[in-house]
Amino acid sequence: MLDGLLTRQNISVEHVNDMVILRIGNAEMKMPYETAIQLGGWLWHHGKQAKSSAGDKSKNFHVLGTLTDAEKRDQ
Repeated sequence: MLDGLLTRQNISVEHVNDMVILRIGNAEMKMPYETAIQLGGWLWHHGKQAKSSAGDKSKNFHVLGTLTDAEKRDQ
């Protein structure tokens, strides 16, 4: 249905203080953290619905984290 309409874009998300910065291709959107949390919830919810509509019953687990002091563990 959308073949040929969408092209691969670089996507990144970062935060600066209490603002979240979403970059898709050359576009950049800055938003307060409350808006980012709400947007994330909407994307998760509709992503789950689309996955179900596609008949995908697979289970995926994702973890985000920042490793700090990993080398100091043995001390």
